[in-house]
Formats: sequence, C-alpha cells, structure tokens
Amino acid sequence: MNPIEEVLVFSSTDDVVADNFVVPILAAPLDLLPGRAAELTFDGLEFLPNPDDVPDPGRLKSLLNDAGIGIGVINSGRLAVRGYALLHHDADRRRASIDVFKKLIDLAGALGARVGLGMARGDSTIAISGPELPGVMRDVFGEIAEHAEGAGTFVMLEPADPGYVAAILRVAEAAEQVREIASPGFSMMLDTYQLDQVEDTYEEGFEAAGGRATHIHLYDPKHWPPGVGPERLDWQRIRNAMERYGFRGSGSMVLAPSGDVDALAREAVAFIRNTLMGGSANA
Repeated sequence: MNPIEEVLVFSSTDDVVADNFVVPILAAPLDLLPGRAAELTFDGLEFLPNPDDVPDPGRLKSLLNDAGIGIGVINSGRLAVRGYALLHHDADRRRASIDVFKKLIDLAGALGARVGLGMARGDSTIAISGPELPGVMRDVFGEIAEHAEGAGTFVMLEPADPGYVAAILRVAEAAEQVREIASPGFSMMLDTYQLDQVEDTYEEGFEAAGGRATHIHLYDPKHWPPGVGPERLDWQRIRNAMERYGFRGSGSMVLAPSGDVDALAREAVAFIRNTLMGGSANA
C-alpha cells in the first residue's frame, strides 16, 4: 500500500503576496496557476482562496481541466491572515467568519474537493477561551459540518502547534471533536510539522487519528518541503507509521523558502513519490 496517493501544492492567486502568508506557496494569476502547478509536476492544488474574493468554481474547474490536474483541498488559511476566526471571541466576528467559511465549503463541493480547517479557527490572541470554548466549538463545528454534508463534501480539522491556533493542538483532541460532532461533513487531517513538534512520537499521532485522516501536510523541519532542506524528518519511520495505523490519502507541500524554488519543488515531488508513493523512504 502506498500511503500517499497524490501530491498537491499549497497555491493561491497572486494577491496572496500582500497577505504575507506564513509559509511560501505557489502564487500566480488564477488563469496561470493550474498550468504552473502542472509544470512543477504536481498532481493538483491545495488551493487557498481569497476569502473576500472567492473564484467562480466553473471557471476554476475549466482551468484545471485544461492543465490536466486536479484540486484536492480548499485550504482556509487565508481567513486567519485577514482577521477571520471561526472561534473568535467576538460573536459578530465569529458569525462573519462562519459565513465566509461556508463559501469555501461551497467552492469545495462544486469542485469535488475537501476543506482544511487549521489556523482559520483562530490563535490565542483572538479565539474564545475558558468554559465557553467547548460549547462554541460544538456549535461552530456542528454548523459547518451540516453545511459541508449538504454541499457534498467534508471539513478536515487539523491539529496544530500553539503558534498557530489556540485550541486542538494534539491529534487526539481533533479525533475527539470528530467523534463528538459525528457527521459525514466533519473529519480530520494531519501535519508532519505538528507531529514532530507537538506529539510525543509520530506513531502516537497516527494511532490517535485512527485511520480517520485522508490528507496530510508534508514538511521537513522549519517548514521546508520534504527531502530538499537542510534537515530531514525520519520519512521511513513516518511511512511505517502511516502503513501501520491505516493512513491513506493525499499529501501537500509548500515551496522552498530560498534557492532555485522551481527546481527544488520538482525535487521534493520526486522525493515524495519515491518515499511515500513507492519504494523506500531511505532513498
């Protein structure tokens, strides 16, 4: 079994540059974006829409078809850098954030993609806290799950380290939310940066996911794409954990923060194909 079935690239329209996003991503005008991803040998996009200017799904689907690639995930991360947060302490801002998030769900449903939910839930500076938090999470996650189910897709809750979110740091916490919401519209995903920084071991993280996750962000240390940076995670061990605990799905990567970015992207894709889609991670 190959745990990774397709390699996606973090990508957005070129207006993302003004957002100063937290990791380097593929940015280009929408008409050129799918073609650029195909040139770099990716199978598809993990697309981060501008939440204030969500593209027409028909137009995007046509561009993807022309480029011969797909779209696996709608990433909601640009909500965070624009001041939205699904768990915002201010009820009005929380409502606005939920409404914008639903537009991303609709886009995903129209394109046959899933929706990632990580930093869009809010960090410690803006998210609600204390005894109100569990009830707010239950209400918010339940509402977006219902909307996603109606749109024919599902939201993937991502555990993340405390530098990016205020709640749901560990895989076990994400899995508990999925169990509590108990909806076809609500699932979870993983991230190797989180597994390395927050979990006690890779194995415990994959075990806690219990085979629920169908997507993973693939990082080497310091948010480098796999196999091309100055440091490497133990990818053989990660693959072994994926296989042992039933992870199978898509993987996505960012671009390198320096160097020949295009060449490094192709090299990282080849590394993923060799280590997680076939062969051995010792290669």
